[in-house]
Amino acid sequence: MLQGMLESYKVLDLADQKGMSSGYILAQLGAQVIAVEPPGGSSARALAPFAGDRNGPDASLWWQAYGRGKSSLALDLNSANTTSGCWRRFWGTIRSASRRFWHLAPWGRPRIRRQPHRQLPPSLHSDNHLKEEQIPMNAPKRTMGKGYTREKREALLAEPRFGILSVSRENMGPIACPVWHRWDAQTGELRLTTGHKSRKSRAMLQSGRATYTVMDDHGGYVTLEGPVQCDEEFDHELELVATGVRYMGEEAGEAYVRSNYFIDERPLPGIVLWRITPEHWLSVDLAA
Repeated sequence: MLQGMLESYKVLDLADQKGMSSGYILAQLGAQVIAVEPPGGSSARALAPFAGDRNGPDASLWWQAYGRGKSSLALDLNSANTTSGCWRRFWGTIRSASRRFWHLAPWGRPRIRRQPHRQLPPSLHSDNHLKEEQIPMNAPKRTMGKGYTREKREALLAEPRFGILSVSRENMGPIACPVWHRWDAQTGELRLTTGHKSRKSRAMLQSGRATYTVMDDHGGYVTLEGPVQCDEEFDHELELVATGVRYMGEEAGEAYVRSNYFIDERPLPGIVLWRITPEHWLSVDLAA
């Protein structure tokens, strides 16, 4: 199961509301995520909507949605007193993490402390180790599972799972980020919404193509790739509100979408719908 695949990792989440989803995903995969907050609490705790219409540090539905699975540590990063109890806990967490330690920078990009470079054994500096005669005939063959059937992959895409959107960029690595999506079985398109000035939109506009990957609960996955199209006019209730409800539940999902993507019952300007038409598929079904 994916829930425990990162249980040996510790994560310091220093991100604000713009990057909280990264720590949330790592926590759902089993990592021990520690949200480092300023003494007054994270700014995400003040984001509407609030449960029961009461304003409070624990009433924000945004915080409840993306703070799940995390522990909290109040720490003044600008304080000169680095001998306080909070600072000792902070450094103790880093020391105990050894080499399996991640942190989320304030802008939400995950970084990993890399292990020292190791020299390859002399036997691997040539292609001798690849010769077929060196592999025992009775050696077990590695199996990667079967590919998803069309029915199973569409069923997986129809579930409310985070997927990874990857788009190539010129003179730099591809952008890859977790997003919500909606699979349209009638048109065979994968749909997602974002701002027209976001990095995702700019990359897709320049590339004209995108890749999207969704994982199942058994280590398998479905990846699709194809051209993209952008629509400024679309059904906001279906693509925004209904998608939020699928991922967060009816009450919290609708409240979150309407408070962040609507103003006076009208959608915010600049929100666009991207449609990916799959031309290539790659999948592994380990449960088959």
